[in-house]
Formats: sequence, C-alpha cells, structure tokens
Amino acid sequence: MITKFSPAKSNTGSSQGLANYLDKEQKNEWFNHEKEGVKSEEVIQKIDDNAKGLHNTRWKFVEVEYNPSHKEQQKMVEMATGKKGVNSLGELNAREQAAVKDEFRQYVRAAQDSQAKNYNRKNINKGADLKYYAKIETERKYKGTDEDVKSGKVKQGDLKKGLNMHAHIIQSRKAADKKTKLSPVSKHRKQTDKNKIQQGFDRNKFAKQVEKDFDKKFSYNRNVKETLEYKKANKEDTETVAKKAGNKRLKRFT
Repeated sequence: MITKFSPAKSNTGSSQGLANYLDKEQKNEWFNHEKEGVKSEEVIQKIDDNAKGLHNTRWKFVEVEYNPSHKEQQKMVEMATGKKGVNSLGELNAREQAAVKDEFRQYVRAAQDSQAKNYNRKNINKGADLKYYAKIETERKYKGTDEDVKSGKVKQGDLKKGLNMHAHIIQSRKAADKKTKLSPVSKHRKQTDKNKIQQGFDRNKFAKQVEKDFDKKFSYNRNVKETLEYKKANKEDTETVAKKAGNKRLKRFT
C-alpha cells in the first residue's frame, strides 16, 4: 500500500480546481466518514468553508492518496466476490465491481482513523474528526514520462491494463471542529510541559499502520518483500551501492 500526501503549499485558494479534476473518471460520487454519494459542489463548499480564518497565503487543503498494489487489489476482489486471481475489474459484473469498491471504501475509512490517531491530539482520534472527502478511481493513464511511452509501445493518455484501483482524498487543513490545524506533510513534532504526548505526524509510522490495517481487514498474508521496512532497507542498500560505485569511478579519474 503506497500512501501519498501531495505538496500542499500551492493549495492556498479554493478546492474547486482539484475537485473538478478528480471528476475526470466519474462526476460526483464522493464519500466521507459518514455518508456516500456526495456531490462535488458540496465537497468544494464544505472544504472551502472549513478554511475560513486561515491567512490567504496559508495552504487550505491537502490531497491524500491510497494506492494498493496489484496483489492487494486481488485480495480485495477475493474478499468481496470470492474470486481469486482476477487481473482486471472488467472480469467482474457490475454488482461485483460495486462490492469491491465498497470493501475499498471501508478500508479507506479505517486508514483515515489511523491517520487521525497519528496526530497525537486528544481531540483528534478518529477519521470523523478529519474534514475530508474521498473518491475511488479504477483507471490509470500512461504519462509522457513512462518508459513504455518513451519507447513508443503505447501513447500518452492510453489506459493502463490490469487492476488500477486507488483513492484520492481532499482533506482540509483544519479538523472537523474548524479549530484544530493539522498537517500530514509537516515533519515538525513537539512535546510540551502541558502536553506530555508528542504532537505532530510521523509519516513512516502511519505508512506501517495502514499496512497493518489492510492485513487485518483482508486477512492478507504479507510477504516480507512487500513491507515498507523491506522496501526502505533495499532502497537504502541500492543507494549505498550506487554511491560507492560512483565514488570508485570518480577516484579512477582523479
């Protein structure tokens, strides 16, 4: 499960642009912690209204993404339909596709619960305390930077094959109480004399937790190579090897 928090510094105005962009696959059909079928107009109005009081140079909202792997999506399909080894939602009928989306929707809400707890605030301990609206998408398109586009195998804008389900979230800078400011993109964490609990947002801890949330909900037996810890360690080893190799090449020419 890859979780992303897009840079928020440019989000100093209305959420309308992002909401309209995320209508590209299916208009409306947003959900939050309490309800589904929310229209885009309501999303924009509620997110923008929640930002009142913030200086016009401060960011007002952040985009959050939950991106399950192919194997994780197959497990969701299996849980929802009983079918194993499905490689495309096109293999499912409309009722089955709706059931898969519902499973994913429930997971997103559980992940939002974990995000809320990760702020370490006494008044922020469940997803309903966050002001957010989410949308599930099932398609991905090739970008100009993709290798298959560069090599001429596919064209930019072509749909990618396979399971491509993911969730986008527009989340307010302020919590649902319209008072508490939260930032999942900040590295700042503090502990005061009055508050012995360290406040802030630990993204590494959160990423591990959403893995656990997925494994628990879907009874998923995660291979060690799929874990965040393994991927981080492997990336660090690769970067170290590359750095050493670069230093050796440099020494040859000095």
